[in-house]
Amino acid sequence: MLQRTRRAFSLVELLVVIAVISIMILLLLPAINAAREAGRRTHCINNQRNVVDAIINYETAHRALPSAVALCDANVWNSLGRETGVDCMGPNWASQILGFIDEQQRYSALAYCMHSQWHAADDCPEMDGELGRVTPSFMICPSAPGIPKVHTSAATGFDRLSKGHYAACLGSQHYRTAIVGSRDVQHNRDDKLKIGAMNAVLIENFEELREKERKGLIAGEWKLGNQIGTKLNKIPSSSKTILISEVRTWDGPAADSVDIRGVWTSASMGASTYTHKYGPNSTQPDAINGCDKSIPRGSPLFCEQVVTSGPDSAETWASARSAHPGGVVASRLDGSVGFFSDDIHLPLWQSFGTRVDDTP
Repeated sequence: MLQRTRRAFSLVELLVVIAVISIMILLLLPAINAAREAGRRTHCINNQRNVVDAIINYETAHRALPSAVALCDANVWNSLGRETGVDCMGPNWASQILGFIDEQQRYSALAYCMHSQWHAADDCPEMDGELGRVTPSFMICPSAPGIPKVHTSAATGFDRLSKGHYAACLGSQHYRTAIVGSRDVQHNRDDKLKIGAMNAVLIENFEELREKERKGLIAGEWKLGNQIGTKLNKIPSSSKTILISEVRTWDGPAADSVDIRGVWTSASMGASTYTHKYGPNSTQPDAINGCDKSIPRGSPLFCEQVVTSGPDSAETWASARSAHPGGVVASRLDGSVGFFSDDIHLPLWQSFGTRVDDTP
């Protein structure tokens, strides 16, 4: 009976098989990475949808949108810490909606802080609950690389504030354009056409309220700024008005980041606010109050430092930026969330950033 001999693979054949497998893996990797990014983008969209739902629920409760920040100091241009010259500042929009997005413990810490303290972003991290030291999960985009370093900077006056990736749209121009309620701010004639759904709002009669609180006649909850934001009847088209998009963070070489972008409890430009002055992931540098000057000029996060006090400190802007290839996720006032390409027509993008229905 004949015996069959089993022929072994030759070295050449083995190398060919390995090469074929390697090529197949290389061909599959882009598809695998694309599928992973699609999943991350979907997660990001869901995060923003939850944020917008919380904003809408806030509006239902208070008959107004949250303000980008509740101002209670005549120095309305300054969006930074107490050491830079602003003594009183209420919470920003992200802090205001905490009670409407399953973060009641954090909101209770905010309310407790505002009962006796004067600067939400600066004072509350030092109080019980340490609001601002840890970023809530709803402010994190899963496509962003890693956990950002906390922000500490003598220039901004902030210490160890944590970062996130979602920001409120302040219109199509500067931080100054979005300041509402102060006679000291010089607005251009067409600024009212460029403001967004959210604004930095000076609380009416703030000086009188501050004096009453100091005398013990009232508690400090007035600084929360409930009901001072934009009324929905001031926004003609909720489906054409973007509320929220994304910002990117920069860590830098130091133990803490000196760059303010992404600080979720600060309303400073690039921190938890941005504008549509330029398109998504624009090559134009952000002009912000807390810029890391060590960022290389060729970096997409290269920025320009703006003064931190006086009227010129409000001449800031920051573009929507993300780690998603080719664009950013942004959500509208009607609750819809979509992906906007980097090459979107700039006038259209600017129109989406304002409350005026002038879509080109």
